[in-house]
Amino acid sequence: MTTSSKNRANTREHAKSAAFVWGVARKLLGKRTESAQGLEETLQGIIDASTVASFVSSFPRSNTEVTGRFDDTLTRSYRKSHGVYFTPTGLAERMATWLPAGSGWVVDPTCGDGELLVAAARHGHRVWGVEQDPFAALVAAIRLKAIDADAFIVCGDGLDPDAWPDDVKSSIVNPPYVGEKGNKSLFDDLRTRWPDLTPAFSPRMDLAYLFWWRVIQWSPHAVVLASEYWLWADAAQGVRQEMAKKLPARWLFRLGAGQFSSAPGHHSLVAVCDQR
Repeated sequence: MTTSSKNRANTREHAKSAAFVWGVARKLLGKRTESAQGLEETLQGIIDASTVASFVSSFPRSNTEVTGRFDDTLTRSYRKSHGVYFTPTGLAERMATWLPAGSGWVVDPTCGDGELLVAAARHGHRVWGVEQDPFAALVAAIRLKAIDADAFIVCGDGLDPDAWPDDVKSSIVNPPYVGEKGNKSLFDDLRTRWPDLTPAFSPRMDLAYLFWWRVIQWSPHAVVLASEYWLWADAAQGVRQEMAKKLPARWLFRLGAGQFSSAPGHHSLVAVCDQR
């Protein structure tokens, strides 16, 4: 694909995602979000204002009818290159049942369109999400606003400690799976930006392992959906050792294959970890 055709493809994908944002806002929040000012006012306090302002200034209002999930707006190549496998609703509900009671934030550092956070909020938890994709971050904020959740969404990097709140009770995470092979520049950049994650790096590693490491450092409890492969992979040895010291797994729930239509052969499990 040439550079010009690739840019056009990105523009079309962005337009599709933007139309989805407007559509889900109108569907879940009503007429008050049918203008740029209305959307900004409605989402005030649940997502950083700059994300909303940038969106409404770049993408005109759309009356698109919403069907499916946000990930349906993404191309297969984008989902694969970014490790995007959004959590099915039923599984998100199950994971939320394993969150601890008490005060503090439940954090999802890779929240996508907010499925895990919505489930946690429905179980009475305060939720905090971090998401790099501004369109997905907006959808998460809209969905949480629609159920009057005590929530906040940061459009940013979930590996950045500054994107996390101070009072973390637990994490609930479905991390992105992006292998090191073919992505050397990405991992070189991550190693430079987050030197404290250096012990997590190894040959043939995965981006998911870095999010595991950050959760281990910043959360006293975690409910993590993960590929079974980390249980024995040499590349995950450092993560396993750090877990054993700081945030050991108390329960492992094997889910098997078939949880994700976009990855039918993917075997997964949920790890419930805590410091007790």
